[in-house]
Amino acid sequence: MINLKLNRFIKDLKVGLKVQKVLKSEKSHILSFPGTWNHLPLGEKGTKIGRFGYGSFVLKVKGLKKGLPLGLNIKAVSSNYRLFIIQGDKIHRMGGLGKVGEREEETLSQFGEMVEDFINEGEEFTILINASNYFYRGGGLIGHLYLGPKRVVRDNYERRKLRDFFYLGIVFIVGIIHFGIFYQRKEDRGSFWFGLFCFMMASRYLSVGSYFDILFPSPSKFSFYLNRKIEFLSYYLAVPVFFEFLKYLFSDYFPERFMKYLWRTCFFFAGIVLLTPPYIFYETLLAFEVITVLLFIAIIVQLTRASLKKVPHGQICLGGIFILFFGVGWDILVFRNLVPQIELYLVSSITFVFIQSYIISVKFSNTYKLVEKHNTELEYKVAERTKEISKFLDNLQSAIFSVGPDLNVIPPYSVYSRTLFNRDITNLNVFDFLFPHYERDSRKFNETNLNFQTIFGDDELNYTFVEGNFPTSTSMRDPERPEGKILKIAYTPFYSLDGKVERLMFLVEDITEFETYYKETRIDQQSFIFMKEALNLENKAEAFTNIESAIELGFETLDHFLSPQSGLYSPGYFMEKYKITINEIVSKVENLEILTKQIHLKTADFDYISVTGESQFGKDDGEGTDYKKEVSEKIADVLEYLINYAKVLNLFEKRKFVMIKSEMIESKIRTLRLTLKNLFEKSFLVRDLDAIDKDNLARISKLAKLYPNLALTFTLFQLRSKLIALLLEASGDNESAKAFSNLSSHLKQLPSRHKLTGTIINQHLIIPSKAILDFKNKKAA
Repeated sequence: MINLKLNRFIKDLKVGLKVQKVLKSEKSHILSFPGTWNHLPLGEKGTKIGRFGYGSFVLKVKGLKKGLPLGLNIKAVSSNYRLFIIQGDKIHRMGGLGKVGEREEETLSQFGEMVEDFINEGEEFTILINASNYFYRGGGLIGHLYLGPKRVVRDNYERRKLRDFFYLGIVFIVGIIHFGIFYQRKEDRGSFWFGLFCFMMASRYLSVGSYFDILFPSPSKFSFYLNRKIEFLSYYLAVPVFFEFLKYLFSDYFPERFMKYLWRTCFFFAGIVLLTPPYIFYETLLAFEVITVLLFIAIIVQLTRASLKKVPHGQICLGGIFILFFGVGWDILVFRNLVPQIELYLVSSITFVFIQSYIISVKFSNTYKLVEKHNTELEYKVAERTKEISKFLDNLQSAIFSVGPDLNVIPPYSVYSRTLFNRDITNLNVFDFLFPHYERDSRKFNETNLNFQTIFGDDELNYTFVEGNFPTSTSMRDPERPEGKILKIAYTPFYSLDGKVERLMFLVEDITEFETYYKETRIDQQSFIFMKEALNLENKAEAFTNIESAIELGFETLDHFLSPQSGLYSPGYFMEKYKITINEIVSKVENLEILTKQIHLKTADFDYISVTGESQFGKDDGEGTDYKKEVSEKIADVLEYLINYAKVLNLFEKRKFVMIKSEMIESKIRTLRLTLKNLFEKSFLVRDLDAIDKDNLARISKLAKLYPNLALTFTLFQLRSKLIALLLEASGDNESAKAFSNLSSHLKQLPSRHKLTGTIINQHLIIPSKAILDFKNKKAA
C-alpha cells in the first residue's frame, strides 16, 4: 500500500524541514498498488476524485542498512510524474517523465519505464512522487515499482529489456520473412496475414512502452496520443487479421459471412480510437476484451472440430491457440490488477509465432513437394505429348515452328524445317534464316520487326489488325537451285489464359515450282482479261498510243531513279516523284478500266504501308536506298502490266514502241557490264571470272564484308538489270530479257554483307554475271 496525498503537491521542501511533520499535516488515503485514484473519496460526502487531477504518492522505507546502494525501477505512472528521495533533511530530485502541473495546460503526458539509483544515508527514507493526469484513464501508479540493491535492480531491468527486444526482433524478422514469401507468391495469402499479424504485435509492444517517442525531439500531446492510438489499434485490428490467417488454414471452419461481421465490428472500435482522445476510447477496452474472450472460445471450438476430423495442422494450431489465449488472458488480468505483475504476453506470443511459422513452413513444404510431383508427372506428359506432336510434324512437308516475343524459335518444330533451311533453327531469330535479305536498321526490317513485336502481350483484336502487315512470302537462296526458293508464309497466334498473344506460329511452304507455273498462269490469265477488254475497244490505235505514252513515262522515271545523280535525292523526293508518276500513268490509261484497276491493286499495298505517315519518308537514312528500291520495284511492276497490255493490242494491230531504241538498250547494257567489271576488278581484284577458285571465293567474301556500300551497289545492279530486262521485253527480245531478269532475281536474294559467304557470292553474283557477260560477247560476235 502507498500513502497518497491529494489536492496539492508536497513541494517547496527545504533543508532542515522535518518531513514527517509536513506529511502528517495533509489528508491522505491508502491506495492499492498498482492502481489509480479514480474511486477514492474526495470529501465527507463520498464524492469520487475521478480520472483527472493531481496528487503526491508517499512511501516510507525503514530498516535498511546505512550506505547501501539502492536501485528504484518504476514501470509507469499516469500520466506524468517527478520523483524525489527524502533522506533526513535532504531532498534528492531523481527525475521523472512528462511535465507535472495543477492544470491541464501546464502538463505534458508521457509513459515509459525509468531506473534510478541512490545510496541510503540513514535508517529510513521516503519516496515521494508528484503526479498529475488530464489525458488518460486515471491518475496513479499503473505499473510496478521495484526497490532493491542497485546491482540486482539494474541487472533485472537490463535482462528484461534484452529479452523483450530479442523476442521483438524474432517477431519482426518472422513478419518480414512471411511478407517476402507473399511477395514471391501472391496466392499465398496466409503468409501475408501472418506477417501483418507479427507487425501488429511488434507495434503494440513498442507503443505500450512509448518507444515511438524516439521519433520526436521532446514529449508532446501528439506523441502521447500516437502511442496510445497505436497501442489500441494494433489490438483491435490484430483480431480480424488473425482470423484471416486461420481462415486461410481452415477455410471450411470460418465462413465468409462471419468474417464480414468481424471486420465491421473491429473497424467500428478502431474508428472510435481514431476519432476520440485516449480517456474516451479506453472505455471501449472492457467491451472488446469480452469480445476477444468470446472469439477465442469460438476459435477453440472450431479448431477442436477440425482436430477431431483430422484436418491437417488442426491439433498443433489448437495448442498454439491455447498458449496465446493464456498469454492474452493473463495480460488482461495484469492490466486489471487482478494477478501479480508478471507479463507473459510477449513470451506466449513468440511461442505462438513459432508454432504458426512451423505450420506455414510445413504447408509450404507440402505444397512444394506436391508441385515437384506434379512437375515430374507434367514433364513426362509433356515429353509424351511432344513426341506425338513431333511425329505428326515430321510427316508434314511444311516448315512449322513458333517464336516468342524475342522472335527466336522455340522447340519443337517440324523436321522439314531443318531440310528447308539447311540448318538447326533452334533459338535462331527469324530474320537470320527466313528473312536474311532484310538489311538491319532498314525501313523494311524495322517495320516488319515492329509489326511482329506489337502483337505479343496484346489481344486478338490487335492481332487481327496487325496481321495484314506480315510478309506473306519471301525468297531465299538454294545451293541446288540457282534461281533460289520462293516461300509462302502463313501465321497462327497462340493465346495465354488471359487472351493475350504469347507465341506466333509460322507455317512456311516451298512454292518455287508452283510459283513458276503460277506466274505464267497469272500472266496468261491477265492477258486473257486484257483481251476481253481490248475486244470491246473501238479505237485500239488510240489505246496503244496512250499505253506507249504511259510506258515511256514509266521508263523515264525508273531511269531517273537509277541515274548517278539519284544518290543526291532525299527519301521524300523518291516518294513524291513516285506518286506523281503513278497518277500520270493512271490518267493516261484511265479509259482502260481493267488495266487501271490492276495498277491500283499493285500500288495499294505500298501506299497502305506508307499511310503511317509521310513524315517517315522525310527521314533521310543517308542513302535513301530503301525508298529508291521500293518505288523502283513498284514502277517496274506497273511497267510489266503496261507491256503485257500492249502485247495484247499488238495481236490486233502490229505496232512497235517508237521510244524503245536499240542504241539506248545497248548503251545501258554496256554501262551495266562496265560497272560489273569495275566491281570485280577494283573491289574484288578479279579480272577473269572463269579463273575463280575456292581460295579466290574466300578472299572475295572477306573483301565483300569490308565493302561499306555493298548493299547500295547490289541494289543498283538489281534495279538496272531489271530495267534492261523490261526494255528488252518491250522491244520483243524475250530471250535476252530473261537473262537480265535472272540476274536481277539473283541479286535480290543476296543477304547483308555480314552474312555473305563464298558460296553465296558465286551462286548469286558471279555465275549470273558471267552469263550476262558471255551472252553479250556472243551477241557482239
